[in-house]
Order: sequence, then C-alpha cells, then structure tokens
Amino acid sequence: MRYQPKRVAVIGAGPAGLAAAAEAVKKGHVVLYDKNRDAGAKLLISGSGQCNIASAGPLEERLLHYPAHARECIAHALKVHTVSNLLAWFEQRGICFEVRHEGTKSPLASKNAERVRGKIFPAEGGAASIRDALMHEIVKGGGEFSGQDAVHKIERTDTGFKVYALKSQAAELYHAVIISCGGMSWPQTGSTGDGYRMAGELGHTIIKPVPALTSVVCPDEEIAGLAGVALRAVRVRVVRKGVQLEESRTGDVLFTHRGLSGPAILDASFLMRGGDSVSLESLDPRDAQECIARVMQLAESAGSARMSRALEMTGLPRAVQDTLAQRAGIDRADRLASTGKKRIAELGRLLVDLRFSVRGVVGMEQAMCTAGGVSLDEIDCMTMQSKKVPGLFFCGEVLDVNGDCGGYNIHAALASGWLAGKSVFL
Repeated sequence: MRYQPKRVAVIGAGPAGLAAAAEAVKKGHVVLYDKNRDAGAKLLISGSGQCNIASAGPLEERLLHYPAHARECIAHALKVHTVSNLLAWFEQRGICFEVRHEGTKSPLASKNAERVRGKIFPAEGGAASIRDALMHEIVKGGGEFSGQDAVHKIERTDTGFKVYALKSQAAELYHAVIISCGGMSWPQTGSTGDGYRMAGELGHTIIKPVPALTSVVCPDEEIAGLAGVALRAVRVRVVRKGVQLEESRTGDVLFTHRGLSGPAILDASFLMRGGDSVSLESLDPRDAQECIARVMQLAESAGSARMSRALEMTGLPRAVQDTLAQRAGIDRADRLASTGKKRIAELGRLLVDLRFSVRGVVGMEQAMCTAGGVSLDEIDCMTMQSKKVPGLFFCGEVLDVNGDCGGYNIHAALASGWLAGKSVFL
C-alpha cells in the first residue's frame, strides 16, 4: 500500500474534529472518522440543540472561565480564532447570530462580539446549522466522512501513521493524525475516552479525567428544606482538608433534592472531590459586614426585637435564613438582646462562608464536560502539535482544558480544531 499525498486522519467528528477537518482539507486529503453514523452527536444536543457557541466579551475576561493551568495554552487558539472571527466564518456561510443577556435577545454582528456581554447562539437552525456548515466545507474541499467507523489503534511509522478502524480490512496510512474524539462525558454520544487511550499508547501523559459541569451530592441532613431554593451571584469556593483552593467561581446556585447545582456549582464542580466542602459566599463580604452592623445597632436600640427580623435583613430566602440560624445556634423567636454578640458574629461569618459537605459529584453519564486529559505540557500550543510525536495533533475536550457554562467549551473546541487543521504540514 502506498501513501497518497498529504493524507490526514481526523479522529472524532465533534466540533473540534469538524473544525480541524474543515481547515485541513486545504492542505491535503482528509478522512474524518467517527463511531456514530452522523457527525456532531454531542454538538447537536448542546444547549438542548440551541448551541451556545461562545460567550461575548473581551478575551481577558473570557479566559477567566478556563482553569488557571490551561489559560496560557488555550489563549493562543482563542486569539487566532476570536469570537468575531468565529462568527464571521459562519456569517459568510449564511448563519446569523443573537446574543442573550439578562433575559433579552438581540441580533449580533460578528464585528461587535467583543464589545457586548452575553451568550451567543445561532439565530435560527441551532446546533444543526453549525454542524452542517462545517460538514459542507469538508465535503466541498474533497474530504471524506467515515461514520460508524471507530478508530481503535494508531501506530507510528517512519513516514507517518497507521490508523486501524472498524470498517477497514487493513490499516490506512496517513502523514498526519488529529485526535479530536472528546472526553468521557455523555458516553451515549460516543465520548468514551478512546482518545486518552490512544494518546497514552503514543507516549502521552493523561491527567486523570474527572466529571465537569455537573451537580454535587450533599448529605441529606445538610440540605433539608432547601430543595428548589436559588441564590443569586454567589461566590463558590472548594475547601479541601480545611484549606480553600485558589480557584473559585461566581454565579447562581440552586439547591436540589440531592445537593447543589446551578451555574456557579457546575462551573466549580471539576475542582470537587468526595470529602471536600463547598463554601458559599451568599453575600458579598462588605454587604455581610454592613448587614451585621445593622443587626448590632438594632440589638442596642430595640433589644426586644426578634431574631427573625435580623435574619430578614440578609435579604436571603427564608429556607436559607433558617439554615443560617440553625448553624449559628439561633432561634428565629430569640430576642436580639439575649442572642449575644458572639452568635450574631457567627451569623455574619456564615453569610460569607456557608459550607456543605461533598459526598461526590454526579458522574460522567450526566456531566456536560470532562476535565483532565492529554497534558498541555506535551503540546505545542501554537500549533496543537504533539511535542513527543511529530505529525500528531490534539484539539478539543481530549486535551486537559475545560471551560465554564456559556459556550466556552465549544469555542475552545472550534478554535483549537481550526488551529490544529491549519498547522498540519507547515
């Protein structure tokens, strides 16, 4: 068997693989492999099919929505393939976008994507329109899509790679390989960790994959009476063995019948392990300090007032007030004068550090993303090429990069995919 000129295998037809193939067809003959019959299985269910493709705003703000260890690496792909460039590419192919922010929807032109705030969606057509535009580009460039064709092995040769796939009688030969087969979350879409295994077999270090963008399970007794309650603009920290981790996330928190969810919890979930605690800063420290100062003043001027009045001054939902009172050793019916400054001070502490034990996080079957993956230390982030294996590239969720809710993962997948495809045969 002879090599055809500049053959490229792209393994995995999610957003990263689609973008990589759409760019690599300009350089050579591309075969895009996927274990599913159709491309973009996970993309098609993102945002219930609406496809939050990215978030608007300046890059320096958006980078904060990725883990600290990954920001420097993913920054190059996001600088080359900015939100404006991303939207412009699709606009040129007939897709319009809208930005959603604080309950409003507005048309969004690509040139304005860094100047506004909010989540970006296709105005019509949802995820299918994004998938179809990328597939059209691949086919137009002469690329092939090989569906229901799982790749199970990659071997290095003197001049490239042998790729072993389900449909082939023998190995197919390629000059370059792009691994883009995602992580381990939502395995029903085909993301079962194959990329980690193949990368490991080729000598790469795999950072342990863990669920991300998932809910947290807490002890029943700690969340009793809180199911369905929501808190707004909460800072979420993770405490491990009594020490707060450096990274935190801010957003809404929702109490469920099993524990904690909502955007801020989902965003921080990749940091959490069983045995940790989640710390909720339900009020800004300055607001909490001012609240407790008013309570102290009330205790001096109207000591016969009930603690219920002081709890209501927090502005928090009644069920959260009750939890705070219980933790502080306070009864709503207590008189302020008899409560004592020590317990009122404890209430103030709890307003900025209300903790819930983590029994675990909801697993890969329901997690929206995977954290961990191919170590970024072994990737040339200017090209997405392996530092260990020339001609081997990685992009998307198979890398040790994960983003917050809001389109950050899809944008990172598309941007890193385009960069990988652009970089083959430089």
